[in-house]
Amino acid sequence: FIQQTDNDGVHTHRLTGTGGTGNEQVGHFRNIPHHTVAINAFTQSNGRLGFNFAETFPQYMNSNIEAYVYAETAEGEYSMNKILEYSVKQYCITQLKKNDAALTTVISDVLTLGAMTQVYVGYKVNELVTDLVKAEGYTLTPTEFTGIPADLDKQGVSGTAANTDLKGASLLMGSSTEIKLTFASEDLANTVIKVNLLGEEKSFTSEDFAYDASSGRYYIIVNYIRSYEYNEVLTATIELNGEQVGRTIQYSINTYLCRNVDKAGQTDAAKNLMKALYVYGVTIANYFN
Repeated sequence: FIQQTDNDGVHTHRLTGTGGTGNEQVGHFRNIPHHTVAINAFTQSNGRLGFNFAETFPQYMNSNIEAYVYAETAEGEYSMNKILEYSVKQYCITQLKKNDAALTTVISDVLTLGAMTQVYVGYKVNELVTDLVKAEGYTLTPTEFTGIPADLDKQGVSGTAANTDLKGASLLMGSSTEIKLTFASEDLANTVIKVNLLGEEKSFTSEDFAYDASSGRYYIIVNYIRSYEYNEVLTATIELNGEQVGRTIQYSINTYLCRNVDKAGQTDAAKNLMKALYVYGVTIANYFN
């Protein structure tokens, strides 16, 4: 079992308002303060078992993740033992100890994203993860935000509207940064949405569709965009009975940030979060490429 512990309530936070084109919808930032999951999928390397836990949200970088082994003995008795207590903050400090300038910048931008997320959702704002790390004697070198180039606004909408049609795109933030595509369909069972990212196409069928009662729209989540791919534009199309219909949408994470970071009416917390997210994506891309 993996458990991340905090004692606050469950909230949903809006990141920014509807885009001026009518194609961008409001994004949400989920906040899950107490979460327990069972992990049954393990990888094995060098005689050790490992697992991935992907439910850590940026505002919880200073919150501990506790891992337990739960097993049944031959006698039918059950045992549960804690094997790990860890946090993103602890990992970042381990990396800072390497005294690698480029890596320090990466870690600084990661922690800045965490701190700006804390401010945005109102979570432990007097204990920002950046302040806690610096209080332990570590120097951070975050990248200065100098603006988002206007040419990163790469949204494209082409084609003719139809009863089965793509309706819009928005940004979701949580344990990862995702794109939400909304659509309408006359026949869900025979509708397929195809998303092409970096030349790789993925098909979404009725098993992948979800319904948003508040908007009356169906949607899919593109949740496999890596942090160094925020500038990559995806192309989404919709098919009914094997034939492409409706409109084609092109969108990227940076499209959203470029359009909204300086929009009138944005709070400082929202602006700073979007700036931190953009810088984080650029830094990661530069480091790994």
